[in-house]
Amino acid sequence: MSATRGDPVVEKGLEIFRLMEAEPPAVFNKKFWAGKMMQAAMDHPELKVALFRFIDVLPTLSTSQQLSQHIKEYFLSEEFKLSGLVKGLLTGAMSGVTAGIAASLIKQNITSFSKNFIVGGNPREATPTLRKIWDEGKTFTVDLLGEAAVSEAEADTYRDLYLSVVDTLSREMASWPAQDPELERDFPRLNLSVKISSLYSRIGPLNYEDSLDQVKNRLRPIFRKVKAAGGNVLVDMETHSLKDLTLDLCLGLLDEPEFQGWEHAGIALQTYLRSAQQDVARVIEWARSGSRRITIRLVKGAYWEYEKTLAGQRGWPIPVFTVKSHTDWDYERCLERILESHPHVTLAVASHNVRSIAKALVTAEKLQVPRSRYEFQALYGMAEPIKSALKRMGHIVREYAPVGELIPGMAYLVRRLLENTSNEGFLRKKF
Repeated sequence: MSATRGDPVVEKGLEIFRLMEAEPPAVFNKKFWAGKMMQAAMDHPELKVALFRFIDVLPTLSTSQQLSQHIKEYFLSEEFKLSGLVKGLLTGAMSGVTAGIAASLIKQNITSFSKNFIVGGNPREATPTLRKIWDEGKTFTVDLLGEAAVSEAEADTYRDLYLSVVDTLSREMASWPAQDPELERDFPRLNLSVKISSLYSRIGPLNYEDSLDQVKNRLRPIFRKVKAAGGNVLVDMETHSLKDLTLDLCLGLLDEPEFQGWEHAGIALQTYLRSAQQDVARVIEWARSGSRRITIRLVKGAYWEYEKTLAGQRGWPIPVFTVKSHTDWDYERCLERILESHPHVTLAVASHNVRSIAKALVTAEKLQVPRSRYEFQALYGMAEPIKSALKRMGHIVREYAPVGELIPGMAYLVRRLLENTSNEGFLRKKF
C-alpha cells in the first residue's frame, strides 16, 4: 500500500513508531534457543513450516527417541542450512549419550517459549500475571484455550470453566485499584472471550437449528453470570463454516428479554472474509434498529491457510481474500463504518499492524468519536512496543490473554506465530 508524507494516516503511523522509541518489535527473545530457531524460521519460510509442525506435535512426544526421530525428519535434511547453536543442539539430540540431555533441553526451551504467550494454566494460576497487566495500566480479556468439544460432557466442562473464570476474576479483581472509574463504566474490568465450538460437540451448518439451541443453552448462563458480575463478554469468530451460526447465535441471545438493554456484550468479525463488510453492516443495523449498543472486535483472521486449503480441496469458492493487502484494505473500510456508527457500536481494534492502527486513530479523530467508544487490543506476549506507544498516547489497550494447558495451547501458539512471523506482519515494520 503506497503512502507519502502529508497523508494523515502516514503521519499518525510515524508518530506511533517514534513513541516505540526504537524498541525492537520482537515476538521472541533471540538470546535463547527457541528464539534463535524463530529467527531462523523468519529467514527461511520452509523452516518455519517445519518448526511450527514440530511445535504442534511436541506435547505428544513422550520419549527422547520419539523426539529425536521427529527432529531428524523435520529439520536435519539438506534443504535446511542451520548453523551454530541451533544445529549443534539438534544434532546432539540424535547422538547416543547426549541424546536424552539435548532432547530434554529442546523440549524445555519450547515449553518455556510457549509460556510467553499464555498467562497461566488455569484462572487461579493466571491471576498474578493478569494483575501485573492491570498494574501496568492495561486491561485484558481472558480466552480459554481449547476448541471443538468432542463430547457433550466436554462441552459441559468448558461451560463450567467459563463460569469458574467469571467467579474467580470477579472475586479477585474486586479489590484491585481503579484505573479510571469513569471509563470502567464503558469498559468493565472483567472481560471474557468465548468460543462457541467449545460448547457443543456436533456444532456445524449441517446441524444448524440444533447447534443454535444447544450452544444457547450453554452460553446463556455464561452471559447471565457475566452480566450479574458487571463484566463484558465477547463471542469469538472461528472458522468460516461457523460464521453465520455465530452471528445468529450472538444476536439472537442478546434479543432475549433478560439481555435486552445490556451494553457489555459483543462479537468478533474477520476482515479476511469477503463477506466482512456485509457482516459489519448486519451487526450495525441490528444495534441501530433496536437502539442498542454492541461491541465489535475487528480482526483480520487467524485461519487463512485452513480456509484456503479446505475450499481448494472441496472445490468451493474461497471465502477469504487471497492477497494480504486486500484484507488490510477491507479492515480499513470496516473500521470506518463501525466508527461512523459509534452511537450504537463500540470498536475494538484488534491488530498489530501500525498502518491499520493509524487509520483507526485518524478516522476516530476526524469523526470526533469519544475515546469511550473504541479501544485497542493485542495478543498477550506480542507487539509490546505498539502497546506501549498506544498507552503513551492515552488510549485503552487490552491484552488478549489465553489461559490453558500446554497441549491445547500449541494449536493457538502455532496460529499466532504464523500470523505474526509472516513477511507482512508487524515484525517487519512494513508500512
